[in-house]
Amino acid sequence: MPGDSGEVGHILVVDDDAMVRQTITDFLEEQNVPTNSVSCRQDLSRHLEKAHPSLILLDLRLGQEDGLDVLKEIRSHSDVPIIIMTGHSREEVDRVVGLELGADDYLVKPFPFTFSHAGVLSALHDVSAFSLWRNRSANGG
Repeated sequence: MPGDSGEVGHILVVDDDAMVRQTITDFLEEQNVPTNSVSCRQDLSRHLEKAHPSLILLDLRLGQEDGLDVLKEIRSHSDVPIIIMTGHSREEVDRVVGLELGADDYLVKPFPFTFSHAGVLSALHDVSAFSLWRNRSANGG
């Protein structure tokens, strides 16, 4: 069941809309990408206590919760790659702020799944390369 696994190396989808969560999860799993999903900040916190995703797809609007606050909370203790998702054109400022707060990329909903799959893979590749560079730089290499 999505959200129950403690597996390492999966993508975690965080969205309050059950249909969006299920659609993204189904699509990624069809591509053989291990995926879990949660619907709120509390479930996200519980999931992160027991699992270490390779990437988080984070909706900026989680019901009454602000995804930017959730992003800040994640960034306070983790450098997991995060792609923020938004469905509203008025959230342009939020996308910019999200990137400034540490998101690695963003997707605007609705998005074509072939594009989002490519974006997810690209983000994982880019973040892995950046992390390698950052670790080498930090170690004087």
